[in-house]
Amino acid sequence: MGTGSPFYHYIVVRSDLTVGQQAAQIAHAAGESAANNDVPDGTHAIVLHVQDEEHLLHIADQLWIKGIKNYKLIIEPDLPLHEDRPLEDGQGTAIGIPPTQDRKVIASVLGRLGLLR
Repeated sequence: MGTGSPFYHYIVVRSDLTVGQQAAQIAHAAGESAANNDVPDGTHAIVLHVQDEEHLLHIADQLWIKGIKNYKLIIEPDLPLHEDRPLEDGQGTAIGIPPTQDRKVIASVLGRLGLLR
């Protein structure tokens, strides 16, 4: 990868998951989206959130439409059940976007999402 302006590694996770589930899904998305990419020193990691699976899948669709096809949508086959909100197996939980310098295209899709807090 080139040098110059910094690289950004974006992760989008569902805010309707428990904190523990979010942490696990962020780790999955970060690892899988960087697995075949050289992550330059100084890469910025940015974790954003969406409400639920419907919004997550909408983001995935928008990324595809904008030509960002190398993202990783994490589908959790064995998501543990939460007493208050049982979640079915096989749901989309997070998206990892490999490190990039092209923030303009990414911003057109992710620009309105909030940072995970």
